[in-house]
Amino acid sequence: MKNAECRIGTKLAACFIACLLLAGCAGSGAEEQGFSMWLDIETAQSIYGISYDYLVAGETIGGGGIVNADGSRMEAGAAVLLRFLPEDFSANEIPGSFRVQVYLVDHRGTRTAVGAPLTVCPVVDEGCRFSLTGSEPEGYRLTRTK
Repeated sequence: MKNAECRIGTKLAACFIACLLLAGCAGSGAEEQGFSMWLDIETAQSIYGISYDYLVAGETIGGGGIVNADGSRMEAGAAVLLRFLPEDFSANEIPGSFRVQVYLVDHRGTRTAVGAPLTVCPVVDEGCRFSLTGSEPEGYRLTRTK
């Protein structure tokens, strides 16, 4: 009898672990839903980072930044990904439209705005792509390519 109880306990434990694993896998897909915004760097200027703020109804909701791990400059031809998830917004969902202000960061850490904030109308699990061109004297610009 003791041996049978041990086998039943082992089977229950295995089923419990399998359920936990399946629940974890099922939950991870929902967390990944979001909106991607790619920035293709097509300028020869010295850019050491990109930072951004995102705004809803004129209010800054959050922001972020991207730099190379070793602090080196970003090369022309590099692509930078800005990823927005539902939890990034106060209503815990991506709004129908929001604005993104992009800044270039130089070697001193000084931020330079790239034009006016972009209005983005996201489609969840899809993305858009922008080309970053220009220079410091003439100004930088982002042009939507997708």
